[in-house]
Amino acid sequence: MLLDPDHVATLEAEALVLGRLKRYDEAMKCLDRVEELQPDSISPYRLRAQLLAMQSKYDEAAAELEKALKKKPGDPVVLLLLANIHEQAGDMDAALADVDRLIEKNPDLPMARRMRILLLIQNKKYDAASAELERLIAKDPEDIELQAQLAMLFSAMHKPTKAIEVYDKVLQKEPDNFDALRGKADALLALGKHAEAISIYEKALKIKPKDSGVLNNLAWVLATSPKDDLRDGKRAVKLATKACEETDYKAGHILSTLAAAYAETGDFETARKWSAHAVEEGREEELEALKKELRAYKKEIPWRELMGPDGKNTIEPKVD
Repeated sequence: MLLDPDHVATLEAEALVLGRLKRYDEAMKCLDRVEELQPDSISPYRLRAQLLAMQSKYDEAAAELEKALKKKPGDPVVLLLLANIHEQAGDMDAALADVDRLIEKNPDLPMARRMRILLLIQNKKYDAASAELERLIAKDPEDIELQAQLAMLFSAMHKPTKAIEVYDKVLQKEPDNFDALRGKADALLALGKHAEAISIYEKALKIKPKDSGVLNNLAWVLATSPKDDLRDGKRAVKLATKACEETDYKAGHILSTLAAAYAETGDFETARKWSAHAVEEGREEELEALKKELRAYKKEIPWRELMGPDGKNTIEPKVD
């Protein structure tokens, strides 16, 4: 049986396939035909917007969706798509405005609330994001994912005590929740509670023994803690080496940990080698700190770290 060439669903499917093949002009012609066949449908506008977004033509994509909203004001699918397109374009204020329009029409739509939280976080509006998360959790106190997100947000806001409170609630329900264990350990580090952090990292490591983040952070505190009874340079070298292997020796901050571990063992020659590699591989925002560490090892000074409430090292060695 031959398919009807004017079958709307077929034309729409064909447009999407052509779009994936980057045959955009042909795809648009399919959608033009859909609009002729169904002039009251908003589907052609939504699909055109998706095709235009594939080409990074975000303004044109948004314009198509605004046309759809004139035909069907407040359509939740269109508003969500519009918010996504503004987000892709980097216009976070416009994306937030789209989501707010959606929430105004659909105040109890969980997807819209969650997207609003993500956009607030991306805009670094942490207080508003945490307030929104707490409202959602009050409505659904059993939602582990929301609680974990709130705890991570508190950590980003340099509120480790509040983060730990939330992580503990998660761990009461799911004692082996890896993300909660990792997050709690990181927050304990921020409070300078190294022994407790080490204990939690050990639990997390049993769950995911190849996780580069936990391997790295545990190695770092074993190499750099100012508490003599907690440091273990040899074990730090083993853990940091595994973390480097898991990241193909390409992560500057993990190479830095390997250097710190060797410095703790007194092998400053190897520490300098890995520290120099860390500077080579490090991201721009890491370079100042990585260079300071290298200067310390050139003077044969092991690195020590105790985080303060603002996320900065309160006992950084004097190397300049």
